[in-house]
Amino acid sequence: MKIVVTLAEGNYFQGACVLFNSLVANGFNGTFVAGCRSLDSVPTIERSVIDAFRSTTAPICSARWEWFCVDTAWHFTNYKPRFMQQVLEAYPDCTSIVYLDPDIVVCAPWHWIEAATEYGPVVAGDVNWSLPAGHPVRQEWKVMIEQVGKSCQHSLDIYFNGGLLGIQRRDRAFLVLWLQFIQEFGASANPLDAEGEIEAWRRGGRWNAMHAPDQDALNIAAMAWPHHLSTFGPDLMGFSAGWLGLPHALGSSKPWKRHYLREAFDGRPPRQVDKAYWVQATGPIQVYPSLKIKTKLVALSVASLIARFYKRV
Repeated sequence: MKIVVTLAEGNYFQGACVLFNSLVANGFNGTFVAGCRSLDSVPTIERSVIDAFRSTTAPICSARWEWFCVDTAWHFTNYKPRFMQQVLEAYPDCTSIVYLDPDIVVCAPWHWIEAATEYGPVVAGDVNWSLPAGHPVRQEWKVMIEQVGKSCQHSLDIYFNGGLLGIQRRDRAFLVLWLQFIQEFGASANPLDAEGEIEAWRRGGRWNAMHAPDQDALNIAAMAWPHHLSTFGPDLMGFSAGWLGLPHALGSSKPWKRHYLREAFDGRPPRQVDKAYWVQATGPIQVYPSLKIKTKLVALSVASLIARFYKRV
């Protein structure tokens, strides 16, 4: 059994629905496990369309959506490794598990992404992807690794994004490392149990060794991991030019929140992730009315045209 998981709350379930659609469109036929704090906390519209899909037997879609309620005070961004552990415990037949943030859209053949776990834990470069092996922060991370009785195994130059991790069951010890570094050092600069959009509560900057607890801990775990890693560059998530496989809508400007024409006249063009998002919004789980999807696609086309002649510099 192969599983894809995400964690969502509030309007992020709109993104989770489109993430599921994009997986199906790219050949995923496994189990999609959506983590939430409780079913009652899922917005009414999203829960309604998801449960309607779950109650039907759609011959064109062999993928399944399953709910998984978790009890934690932590912000979901910090809970990822523990959630993946819980899913592996609950699904003993699961052979591989991939975590994706709910603001990611799949634009590549899923079997290719999934197969990358054969070579070790799958990670991908962040928007601020360059962090040289000799960077002072990495030197601090080496000290942290030694403090928990481990040693640095990989000299890395790429800083990885916390929105993706894929592993085979045999590599589940990576989750132990990731969680350990969050628990040991995560709260040193920012609270683990913060609420809401990350930008609203994250303090400090790159001079903090644990500026982004989940993401920094993931990178420390990658340095301490004693086996092979399967690494993608920043192009995978659309953070640099090149091949685009899992475009990621970073920050608070999510596709389901954007007003494309207004923003185009303000010099902010649509991103690849915005276009991919609305293309995949039609189903098999359709959380938006058809007219809204068509309107957004037209707005994206016009905004892209405007952006050819007018953008911020």
